[in-house]
Amino acid sequence: MTGPPDLPLPEEPVELRARTRALVEQAPEQGSALLDAASWIVGPLWERWGPALESAGMDRERFLAIVTGYRRELWLWVMGERTWAQSADGLRGRVQRRVPGSKQRARRARTGNGARGGPPRPDPAAAREPVREAPAQKSCP
Repeated sequence: MTGPPDLPLPEEPVELRARTRALVEQAPEQGSALLDAASWIVGPLWERWGPALESAGMDRERFLAIVTGYRRELWLWVMGERTWAQSADGLRGRVQRRVPGSKQRARRARTGNGARGGPPRPDPAAAREPVREAPAQKSCP
């Protein structure tokens, strides 16, 4: 079992962010679709992280799926609500946790812990008592 691959944070793609934000502002539906697809950012990140990820057993398709799942955080970066460091570091951690054979992934499988490493959360619906109807009130004659 190995640890997650080393994925250095790439420099902020300032021009890519500016073009993406301009598209979101000028054509919101197109911009939203672009962000949802995630391919706009996968290319530059794969260039930087791809060799290490492939060596660790992750292909580009799986990487794209992970980045697609992170689209809301990337949206916040594009719109200026998050820094590149915050967004890229969060994505890096998400990717590293999903590398096949990583220690974290194996530990979760072995212990049955939830995605964040803690115990599984109980289903709140299962803990509720059935709803009882209130008795019908008698009307006064």
